[in-house]
Amino acid sequence: VKSDAEDLIHESILTMQSLYDVTAASYPGMVSNEIVCDQKFIPQIKSIKKGQMDIDYFFTYLSRRLTYGACTDDLTPYRGIIAWTFCPQEQQLKQFEFISPKENFKELSLEFVKENICRNF
Repeated sequence: VKSDAEDLIHESILTMQSLYDVTAASYPGMVSNEIVCDQKFIPQIKSIKKGQMDIDYFFTYLSRRLTYGACTDDLTPYRGIIAWTFCPQEQQLKQFEFISPKENFKELSLEFVKENICRNF
């Protein structure tokens, strides 16, 4: 069960990273042949431990529709954290998302995610 959860976490991380890959422009021309995200918007995978749990997470920017992959300040009014872990008590994979307006976002919100990712709401 845990190894299956780890495989799904790995797939989720790869999916998130693929949203920010350099891609060919739909209509290449004199301005640009490819679409490239500014480094500021490309989330980097991080990991923390809490007891027996390894929590993998990204700090992200989100669009007005609360989707990932947007790459400019005007298209990203939100910031958030998306995290995954295997909760040993319940033998379950958990995904946790924390989202707030970007002007109110604090990286300290990771503590809230860490404390609540395995809680049943």
